[in-house]
Order: sequence, then structure tokens, then C-alpha cells
Amino acid sequence: MRKQRLLDLYCLTRRFNKKPREEELKYIAVDDENKIIYCALHKVSSRTWIELLEGAHGIKKRVMRWEFFRRLGNYTEEEKLLRLHTYFKFLIVRDPLQRLLSTFKERYIDGAPLRHMDQFNRKLIVSRLRPDDPNPD
Repeated sequence: MRKQRLLDLYCLTRRFNKKPREEELKYIAVDDENKIIYCALHKVSSRTWIELLEGAHGIKKRVMRWEFFRRLGNYTEEEKLLRLHTYFKFLIVRDPLQRLLSTFKERYIDGAPLRHMDQFNRKLIVSRLRPDDPNPD
């Protein structure tokens, strides 16, 4: 309850007049049929939520299809405002330390799905920063 009061107080005492850039709007999916706006954040179940939203449209394959949803940035200013005032809006948040741990495990623990990418990137970075290093591992 304390966090909600802090959030409410913050929002009541601040003005948010800055217009978001197009690149910031690309993670905001709009489902016009169900009147839902969903803001996807990395490492916060975004894949699961997209699959659930796809299921609401009868898509049964477990394929994440971001292209199925329009982005908020694809609408005119009037259409954006209409949707922001009338649609159900949500985003899922996660404890920052849990997000950090999850990313670390996904990328750096043996057997992790993205570990091979980071080993390649590490070698590339070390070779550029220390070109005379005979062993960039």
C-alpha cells in the first residue's frame, strides 16, 4: 500500500508533457478488438502475455507474433488519445534484482540459451580493446 501511495503522490506532483518518441512507442501493443493496450518490458513475462493476447484472438500456435498487434505509434494523435482514454491499459513490472539475476542466468550460466552469443561478443570486445592479447577468453 505504501508503494501505491508513493506512486500516486509522484504522479500527482509531476507533469508529463514530453511527447514520447516513436522508438518508445514500439513496445506498446494495441488490441483494438478487445480494447487493450499492453506495454511489454524485457524480462517481465512479455512473451507469455503476448501469447495470452494471441489466444484471445484464436491464435493457437505458440509463436510470438508481435506483428499481429498494431503499435500505439501507428495511430494518429487523435486515435492515440482516444485509445489511451478508453482502452484498458496495463504493464507488468518485476523486482529489478530478479530481472538482473534472470538476465545473468540466461546469458552467463553454462547451458544457458544465449551464452554462445555472449561468448562471441566477449571475444569481439576484448580483441578490439586488447588487440595484443593472445588469449581473449
